[in-house]
Amino acid sequence: MPFFLNSNFWKILFSLVIGLCLYWPVRWWVNEYHVFLVVGVLILGTFVKVQNKENQRNASMLFLSIFLMCVMIEYGFLMAERFVPAPTMADKKFTCGPSTPMGRSDADLGYRGISGPIVCSFELRRGPHDIHQGTYTLDKHGFRVTPETNPSGENIVFFGGSNIVGELVNDNETLPYYVSEQLDHRYHVVNLGWSGWGPHQMLRLLEAGIVTRVVKKPLRGAVFKTAIWHTQRVLGYSPWDQEGPKYERDVDGHVVYSGPFKTARRLRIEKYMKQSYLIQWIFHRVQTITADDVELYIDVIVRSSNLLQEQYGVPLTILFLPSPDSPEHYGGYTDELIIQRLREADLTVLEGSDVINDYFSSEMSIEGDGHPSPAAYFLESQLVASFFQQQVK
Repeated sequence: MPFFLNSNFWKILFSLVIGLCLYWPVRWWVNEYHVFLVVGVLILGTFVKVQNKENQRNASMLFLSIFLMCVMIEYGFLMAERFVPAPTMADKKFTCGPSTPMGRSDADLGYRGISGPIVCSFELRRGPHDIHQGTYTLDKHGFRVTPETNPSGENIVFFGGSNIVGELVNDNETLPYYVSEQLDHRYHVVNLGWSGWGPHQMLRLLEAGIVTRVVKKPLRGAVFKTAIWHTQRVLGYSPWDQEGPKYERDVDGHVVYSGPFKTARRLRIEKYMKQSYLIQWIFHRVQTITADDVELYIDVIVRSSNLLQEQYGVPLTILFLPSPDSPEHYGGYTDELIIQRLREADLTVLEGSDVINDYFSSEMSIEGDGHPSPAAYFLESQLVASFFQQQVK
């Protein structure tokens, strides 16, 4: 008789599966989805064992097979993760005192900095004896302070994400600070950036009146630092920005605000769904970017510039970063095509590649993290400051 028809074989196989399932919740006991699969296998296995009626036994066997298949798929992802380790990054944290986080949720922006004035600290731990650290100073609006700026001068406003707020550098090492320094601190330089933000937060800052509450007229200029990969952020693909402002097109093709990317209820459902490695994989694969998506990213920027002109009489100046991604990731769009489209909309575009050859070199990025170093910000500041100096002439 073949071994697979031997009842002892199935008993041993079933015991191994049970042992595997018992190991899993012990190793990953906080994951409710995996515990659900384990409990389901145990219950259905018991039904198959004790059920006498053929129809009910067959139904239990079918569901048991489905649960076992899910177990094998999840375990396969688990093994792949263990044997193919993810790239190691240094551990970083931001705190404002013993237990106060530096960020808070916001109905308009999704999240932002806590209200100050307050001095917060950052720490990048690259090893037991290799710690990169410094401080952030936040103003009463929750934005980063630019030291030595002239409070009575004309305003220059900076929008953007971590590259503008200056992640992991001190207050006097950010791009806005270096621009202020290059301009002899004649202007009131305002940093309206925050880590992880994109064009959609800039537009919401203008639409919701936050800029007018922070920045008083007159405005000398406004700078937005961006790259083609900000398209992901406009679409709500960033895991840290699931409640940020969502922009869509109306029936006339205009860019309009439609609320947060996801409601609290949807986030709770997705939280449990994404406990499955398979569902995480599916979520990642469906987040594609089309040419229309890139056009939405461009139009959000253009709409922001139009609002600036309406409110302050100045357009938006773009500091554009090169992207290592290939055009097929963005519906065939290249950096050059994005720059062309922005210039066609009468926006001034300054290209970061004109002053920095390699943004990922050891001198231009922070070791263990990848964000720009103070040296990179200084070179970019020369490009931006030179633009404003030419405008004065």
